[in-house]
Amino acid sequence: QNFGGGIIAGTLVMIVSAIAWAAISVLTHYQLGFMAIAVGFIVGSAIRRVGKGVDIKFGVLGAGLALMGCLGGNLLTCCGLIATENDIPFFTVISVLELEAVKNLIVESFRFMDLIFYGIAAVEGYSLSIRRINPEEVESLLTHKQDVAN
Repeated sequence: QNFGGGIIAGTLVMIVSAIAWAAISVLTHYQLGFMAIAVGFIVGSAIRRVGKGVDIKFGVLGAGLALMGCLGGNLLTCCGLIATENDIPFFTVISVLELEAVKNLIVESFRFMDLIFYGIAAVEGYSLSIRRINPEEVESLLTHKQDVAN
């Protein structure tokens, strides 16, 4: 198990997926709820692949990062739309954001369906982050443990 690797991989993928979500949403001028599902899938898969974890903490990490990716995607989308509508650079909008403005953007852009999509993303992030061990692997581990004990 490599929890540190899972944190790094999950965080990097979460950031990239939030940026991709925002880019697609701004380019299409349409907020796509199923992007949250993609975020949960990608984050959970990255944590499982790199972290190789079987403990619950990998699932909790996946769920948390998936939710952060969803919130980040929505926030970056709002910033991108503000920049486009006002014909100002995206990074100018980001650079002047204060915590209160972030909270207001998230609250005002939030819709009921977001709860459903965020929930699916969190469940995916959780379940996909944990590596499943098949019966052959369990047997191999038990055999190896007995060999070491002898």
